[in-house]
Amino acid sequence: PPIPVERAPQQTVSDWKYLKLMARRHGYETWIDPGPAPGINVLYWGPPIPPGLPQRAISVNQGPQSDAYDVQVSHSGDHLAMASGQVLDRLTGRTLPVIAPTTSRTPLGLVPEGLRRFGRTRVRRPRTEGLNAAQAYGRAQALVDESAANVIRVSGTLDPVRYNAPLRARAQVDLRGVGLTHDGTYKVAEVRHRIRPGAYTQEFTLTRSEIGPKLPFVRTV
Repeated sequence: PPIPVERAPQQTVSDWKYLKLMARRHGYETWIDPGPAPGINVLYWGPPIPPGLPQRAISVNQGPQSDAYDVQVSHSGDHLAMASGQVLDRLTGRTLPVIAPTTSRTPLGLVPEGLRRFGRTRVRRPRTEGLNAAQAYGRAQALVDESAANVIRVSGTLDPVRYNAPLRARAQVDLRGVGLTHDGTYKVAEVRHRIRPGAYTQEFTLTRSEIGPKLPFVRTV
């Protein structure tokens, strides 16, 4: 929270947009989940991936054990960035360097793409006007973290009956059967429910910024 004698934040948008703006500044996310009881919602504001165990693994190309199909993988690190600039610290009056070379998020895979491309990513200059050094560093790191969020995207369709549960958005999930490079743990970025008479499927999008699973095998449950 800001010190009142130092500055007074001004809100010019709705409460919901203001929450999302503050989250983005710090590399966080905010959303609302329904439940756990009728008429009750849960508001989350914090790191992009909440703590907890991954969901049951999604299986692809596993014969009768498969529960997902039409799976496509997109792998591109072109939008990866590092942040480099300066800030005139309003607390001390000194000009200080602001550098964020790579993402600070906990890796979901074995080798971060940012490390593989280190020195070959584009450089972005964070906005630092009117900030102190700590605020400038935080916004620079958030900018780099955001650029690394969607290096690998996996999309497909899930059969919840075979999967034996509905896939939950924003939580972690393991994926197996798409090759050593892209097997492993992902964040569930989006889930769309398709419901029609006699059928229920889920279209999903998974994201991460690393290649390879952390372990030599991917658990199934």
